[in-house]
Amino acid sequence: LYSAKMGADITSNSWGGGGRSEAIYDAFKSNDALHVIAAGNSNYDNDKRDNFPSNYDLDNIVAVAATNHNDQKASFSQWGANNVDVAAPGRDIWSTVPISKGSYGNKSGTSMATPHVSGGAGLIMSAYPNASNAEVKARLIYGSDKIDALNDISVSDGRVNFANSLEKDEIAPGAPNDFGASQITNRGAVLSWTSVGDDKWANGAAQGVELLVSDKPINPEDTASAKTIGLAGAAEVGDLATYKYDVTPSESDRTVYFGMQSLDNVANRSEMRTTSFVIPGSDAALKDDFEGQQVSFASTGDFSLQEVEGRGKVFSTATGATTAADSDLTSPTIDLTGKTGAYLKFDAATELNWGENASVQVSTDGGENWTTVSRMDRRS
Repeated sequence: LYSAKMGADITSNSWGGGGRSEAIYDAFKSNDALHVIAAGNSNYDNDKRDNFPSNYDLDNIVAVAATNHNDQKASFSQWGANNVDVAAPGRDIWSTVPISKGSYGNKSGTSMATPHVSGGAGLIMSAYPNASNAEVKARLIYGSDKIDALNDISVSDGRVNFANSLEKDEIAPGAPNDFGASQITNRGAVLSWTSVGDDKWANGAAQGVELLVSDKPINPEDTASAKTIGLAGAAEVGDLATYKYDVTPSESDRTVYFGMQSLDNVANRSEMRTTSFVIPGSDAALKDDFEGQQVSFASTGDFSLQEVEGRGKVFSTATGATTAADSDLTSPTIDLTGKTGAYLKFDAATELNWGENASVQVSTDGGENWTTVSRMDRRS
């Protein structure tokens, strides 16, 4: 709020921790500045577990992972192919330290990487004062150097390079004419296209690709309702690029709409190409929402059917109680004869103490032997 009052165009946020706060979310959302935020130092995937404030779903946030001097992810750094935007040096950074006047020392953390990116954003805004937050963010992402060791660490798949981000380039990449889908199943499809050049079809391959996904036809002039997937560009112009789009199976057919644009290192965009296809529905071998007529699940220990506000009936152990008892919930036999690509989907919420865990196990021999396919603990 103070930064908004003072008219700051960029905020640098080397802090984090705690759960989601609507007050903090509203403060970031109401401030038109570009908020550069540390991704966290607990070495986990921010796509699978939220980190705040970097994981707030706001277009004016740039989440930052940390790298070391070998252009590798710093051992402590959190990451996220979708929820972290860029990576910057954050290991053994020589900086001022709050010990005594005039003190310097080596410090590590995404808190050290974040000011690098804030400074880079400031350079871009100085060079291009009319650039929007989205344009500055895109220059940071697509100006990054692509590095194999940093694949899927962030949207950028690399480490920031502000010289690339500051380049003056007004020629957009080309647009392929063969954007389409193949290998369509109830689990998704493979999208493919021919890689284009940085400047139309020349000067090396375009730096990146953005795919837009929606359950409605995509209008190139209005993409707000579509989900964006950022991808690295190909190695060479003319290479066949592919992306495997995975979905959770559904009992109903679904039409999915895609848009695709190529981007260069300063985020010039090609014309949009679009395609759509139908994902076929699947038969449910077993389903039960525990409302109405129920399938016979066997329960032991503390499991019992309870009413939970907002969710209806669920199987739950003794909520809020401390117990050492093992509790099991076992489905009836599921007949998968003649079926392929079986998919298990369930909803679960856990409040576990240290040392406790919950797991999903599968048996194919009538319950004699069990294989763990998913495990949850206090940090899940």
